[in-house]
Amino acid sequence: MSRKWKSSLLVLCLSLLLVACKGEEPQPQVVSKKRVVKHAAKPESVRLESPAEEEAPVEVAVIERNPFKPFVFAKPSEIFELKTPLQRYSIGQLRLTAIIWGIKQPVGMVEAPDGKGYVVKKGDLIGDKNGRVVQVKKSSIVILERHKDHTGRVRLNKTSIKLPSSKEG
Repeated sequence: MSRKWKSSLLVLCLSLLLVACKGEEPQPQVVSKKRVVKHAAKPESVRLESPAEEEAPVEVAVIERNPFKPFVFAKPSEIFELKTPLQRYSIGQLRLTAIIWGIKQPVGMVEAPDGKGYVVKKGDLIGDKNGRVVQVKKSSIVILERHKDHTGRVRLNKTSIKLPSSKEG
């Protein structure tokens, strides 16, 4: 009986093997991937070959980002812009000392941290964030600053510098 079991088991295995294979040979799958990224520098081309398939090479273009290329692209005119003496200081560092009122175009006198005084009128550049004097009032000057934040958007900030109150005793 053990011989019948062995022979029947052998016949069963062979029949399953023949049904599963169906006489077809598996076709090798050829996978070709090509990845190209635009870059200013020349791309390095790497040729990879699979040990099983020597006749179907895979080409991959390897390109890395230039570490010396800046994230923010500034125009050359913005980089080398000449600044007035009042553009070297922030608005908070400047002190309004006098205003001449009652004339055709009122003017104010601003003192810088180094002790020098400057006369400002409507339209003058002031402050380190591209500020411009938009109005000269009786007791203050109004400044509109336009600067770019870290996301690149232009922000408007309206500030004023007031005359110190005079205390006479």
